This record gives sequence, C-alpha cells and structure tokens, in this order.
Amino acid sequence: MKRFVWLLALLMLLTGGALAENRDVFPVETEDQVFHSGMALVDGQLLLMRNDGLYAYTPGQPEAELVMPQDIAAMVNMEEETKRFDVLLADAGQVYAFDLMAGRLYPATVAEGQVTLGERIQLDLSDMVEEHDNFTFMSERPEEILLHNGQLYMLIRNYRDGSGASQLICFDLASGERTTFQTPHIAHIASYKDGKLLAVLFDAENGYDERTGKVRPAMLAVFDPESDTAADLGLLTDSEGADGLLGYDAEKDIIYTARHGKLYRRTAQDMTQDELVGYVPSNQFWGVVSGSIIALEDGVAVLTGNNLYIRDADPAKLPAHTLTIYGNYGDTAHRAAQSLMPEVPVLLRDREYFSSAQELGQALVSGENMIDVYFLDYSFIDVLNLMKKGYAHDLSGSQRLQEHVDKLYPMFKEAGMLDGKLLMVPVETSIGNTLTAFSSRFEQTGLTIPQTYAQLIELVAAWPDTYAEQYPDMKPLQANDYRQELMYLGLELYQNLRAYQGQELHYDDPLFRKMMAAMDQLDTRDLDQKVDYSSMEDIEAFFS
Repeated sequence: MKRFVWLLALLMLLTGGALAENRDVFPVETEDQVFHSGMALVDGQLLLMRNDGLYAYTPGQPEAELVMPQDIAAMVNMEEETKRFDVLLADAGQVYAFDLMAGRLYPATVAEGQVTLGERIQLDLSDMVEEHDNFTFMSERPEEILLHNGQLYMLIRNYRDGSGASQLICFDLASGERTTFQTPHIAHIASYKDGKLLAVLFDAENGYDERTGKVRPAMLAVFDPESDTAADLGLLTDSEGADGLLGYDAEKDIIYTARHGKLYRRTAQDMTQDELVGYVPSNQFWGVVSGSIIALEDGVAVLTGNNLYIRDADPAKLPAHTLTIYGNYGDTAHRAAQSLMPEVPVLLRDREYFSSAQELGQALVSGENMIDVYFLDYSFIDVLNLMKKGYAHDLSGSQRLQEHVDKLYPMFKEAGMLDGKLLMVPVETSIGNTLTAFSSRFEQTGLTIPQTYAQLIELVAAWPDTYAEQYPDMKPLQANDYRQELMYLGLELYQNLRAYQGQELHYDDPLFRKMMAAMDQLDTRDLDQKVDYSSMEDIEAFFS
C-alpha cells in the first residue's frame, strides 16, 4: 500500500528579533551522525568531546576549535596501555579525564587547549569492565559521571539482576573506597550545595499512568550522600518520564533543567517552581554523560546529542512567538532550516496523537493545542475533509512552494490541492511491501521477469515440475508459505488498485475473485520451506 504524508500548514504570524546572546555553536550536520560525550568548564573555556576529538569554545566567540583530534574507539589494547579519554571532569580547580571505553580515570592538566594525562587512578570497576584477548572494554558504561567534592559519582544500570534499574555509586578519589547507594529511581545527577547532589527521580517500572494514558512526570530532588536519602523539590513541569538535562549555578543558586525543547530554572525564591527561560531545539538528550548544563558568567551552556547551545536564560528576553509542530520528530534537514531562523523557537509536539480527523478538528476548534504546522498521514487521517472545512491555510501565494509542487507527479500535487488552491505540501512518501527481482537469475534460466500478479502465479505453478530439477539451488520466491505470501500480495495489489482508481473498496469483484482463485489452485508443498528459527543453519540456508 502506498502511504503519503502531507504537511498541513495553518496561518502563523511570527515576530521578534534574533537574540544576540544566544548561539548554536556547531553547524547542523546533515550527513554524519554527531556524538557528544561530555563537557567541562576549564579556565573560562568550554571543553567538549565530539566524534573527532576535543573542541574548545570560548563564550562570545563565533565558533569552536578542534584542539585535540581523537578517533572513537570501541576497545582498548591492554598491552599498549594507551592513554585516551572521552570525558573531562572539573571541580574546584581539579581536572580529571575518564576513558569510557576502558573504564580508566586520570588526573589531567589543561594548557592552551591541550590535555595532558597523569598516572592512572586505580578504581574498583571489575564488575563493569571485561577483558578478552588482550583487549579491555566497559561492558556497563555509566550513563552519567559527576566529580563533586573529591568524590566521583557514577549513575549506572544494574543489569546483573536482570532489572536494569538505575543505581548510583561513588568513589572517594583519595582512598579509592567505593560506595553503592540504595536510593532508587535516580535518573540524572548534578552538583549542588552543602555537599549534596541534585537528582531527577523517575520510577520507570511504574512510569505509565493507565488512567491518563501518559507517562508520569519526573520528580526533582536533593540527594544527601551522607544519609543516602532524597528530599523532593516537586514535579518537573511538562515532563513525561526522565528525558532531559540537569545543571546547577552555584554562584547564583539557580537550578536548570531542559526537556522537550525548553530550558527552565528554579531560583532561591522558590526551588519548587519551574520558570521558562529559553528554548533548546533538541530532543536528543542521550549520550552526554557529564556537564550537560554548565552555568556561565552570563547565561548557560547546554550540550545535547545534537549541538552546543549558548542561552542567556533570561525570561525577560523570551521571544513573543514560537512555531509549534505536530506529527514530526525532527531530523537534520529540519534542524538545518531551524538554524537559519534562530529568532523563532521551534517546538515539537511529539507526545500527542490524533486518531481521526474529527478528533483533530475538535482540537483545532478549541485552540487549546496552539499548533501551527501539522504533519498528517494521508492513510490515517481524512485530510480532504479537513481542507473542505477550511482548517488549512492557502499556500498558493508562496512562489517557492508552488514551484516545488509543480515538479511533482500530478497525483502527489493534486492530493494537496482543493478548488485550485495549494493547501498542503507533500514532504514524504513511502511504498509498502515490494518484490525484488534478481535479473541475473532470470537471465541464467532464460525466464522473463513477471510483470503482473497472474504471471507470477504462473511462474510459481510451473516451477516444481518444469524448473526445480534443472535449477535445484533456486526458488521462485523467498517464502516459508507460498500460498500465504501470494494471498497477502494479491490483497495489497487489489487494494492499491481500487485506491488508485478512486473506487470504494469491496471484495465482491470479478477481478479479485480471479486473483484469489488462481492462488488457491496452487500446490506449493514442494516449495514451502520450513525454517527452524532456533537453528542458525536453518536461518542461513533460508536467507542464502
């Protein structure tokens, strides 16, 4: 079945100027996947690890500089004792470097952007590091690492008991003593005052609320390592689950959190209430294990899986308008476009779902969702009905959009038109099940590639008696059950034909009866291949 996804654009008035204090440091990568592992503030410079090495960024400068190239490694050779690192950790003037691949910690010195590693500090990570054939690697990598008051904290997942529950452990760097804390459900950690930590708590096992049909919100808390207890600071605003980032400004006593494209703060006046102070165009928060939010002299630095964002974090400078999008999770092309209009924060409503045009129409009428751009799947939503009711904005006045749709196949363009007006722009199309023909095999046998369903049926019917003995290493189809495979193929082809012809779907039709009758007459017992999926030999034989 062909599946079309369309963009339904509603009228939106965007105003406001670009904020000079805000900056997306790196250009958007449209081809290569970007990985950030951590960030530290050292002597006024932000030092962060990317795919290709260590970058230094001085706030106020136009771009970051690659100062130490380094390849990504999966394992480290034990015999070579290669010193490398993925994360820099800084606390009270002390800098350390951690190797996420081998589980090694080093004291570090930083001069002119170059990091020099000292002698390795011995930590008991034997339950998290494995050694095979002279190579060592961390089998249980920490999700977050924090250096605070001479203690190295690691947030890990306990897979040894099969639960995968989060667990906080700590190493005293002076003595090497290891402590395992018992406070459950810790999802994120950050430094805090009085020797304590900030923590985001979320019970993933009971995180889904069946009554509301949504994931429960996470809790912000203060964790006391001395007593191994957590004191709640209230639920996080607009949170579903623990996705997000956490940081603390010790000088100004401000807690920062980021989630769903928004940056929040809590001040000393009320540490239980979130205040929106900025926007971060990213929902990719995984992978950053240290220093995700760092306070600067004027604002904050936010490191996500996509980019490094500098934000002034001033609620008085928030833009008057945002662009809210439904039905799309964002990709590199969208982020590239977004970087060209930094004055307009783009928010993705990726936690909502409208199951019908009626449900969507009710949301549009009520205005409670405040959505500006809709990505709608034509196979699930009656988009034509929405257009007829006047919900879509007329895009015909845009020369660039009109030129774009004029280049498309007529069937695509027409689906976005109504009464000569352009109301939708096609942005994605996909094809359902397809069959791939190996032309070299057909040339070898002298057979013609089937062009119709009937011709495919004829080939399958003739194979056992006519071709099987001559070509014992070949099969007409790669299928366990030929009749079932051909039945579903016939159903899909017929459904697509009726949709293409604009006819109502029903199966009391001579053509469909003829297709199913031809399939039903097949005897494929000699062709059906029984596969034991517990046997690698059977699996390899089937797919070879």
